[in-house]
Amino acid sequence: MLFRIPTGRAASRAVSCVGFALGALIASMPLAGAAGASSLSQEKGHLLKLSDMPKGWKTEPGTGGSNGSSNFPGAAQLASCLGVSSRLINANPPEIYSPYFQNQAGSLEVQDSITVFPSVSNAKAEYSVIANSKTPSCLGTIMNSASVKSELASSTGEGAVIGTIAVTKAGVPNFGRGTSAIEMSIPITYQGTNVRAQLIEVTFIKGKLGRQLSFNSYSRTFPTSLSKHLVALAQSRL
Repeated sequence: MLFRIPTGRAASRAVSCVGFALGALIASMPLAGAAGASSLSQEKGHLLKLSDMPKGWKTEPGTGGSNGSSNFPGAAQLASCLGVSSRLINANPPEIYSPYFQNQAGSLEVQDSITVFPSVSNAKAEYSVIANSKTPSCLGTIMNSASVKSELASSTGEGAVIGTIAVTKAGVPNFGRGTSAIEMSIPITYQGTNVRAQLIEVTFIKGKLGRQLSFNSYSRTFPTSLSKHLVALAQSRL
């Protein structure tokens, strides 16, 4: 599935970033064989690079690569809410993704990924799940379930509290025709500090390829001009 549900990383990153600042979707498909690996290798050069980021940004060590097997834990619930097959939610086509790029303060992050679907029709079907008008509310219900919030809280640290997670269509900025954007806002309280993680996922497809850009920000808003610029740049390379 194109859309990646944030894990505890969002919560733990949110707390660590703010601490620094204050101190200074889907039946699982097997991965493709040689043909899939070859396609990923070809697409690697199309990913965003550090040189595409603003001056002073850096690469987060240990991030980037290609996917392994993964399933969305709320697949059945999301499929039921959207009225689609859970096979569509649990699809796991080959994917390659860039490292996380971040600003000096660690309060802004960008990651780019390219997915190779088995067919053009499958890519369109996957995209339709992201673009579905019901998707934000369905995801919101899942993200606010006790199990997901407990996982986020435990990843942050003992005593962390996750508030109500808001999931909306990201209408502003407008990323252009053929794109769909979903925004998550995750409020976190940890050791007396209130933190808000904002995650925006922008998705578009071309032929059998899917592209998703993740814009993460912690206790600040991701700059509109930068996100629009990077989406336009990614579209020109797909």
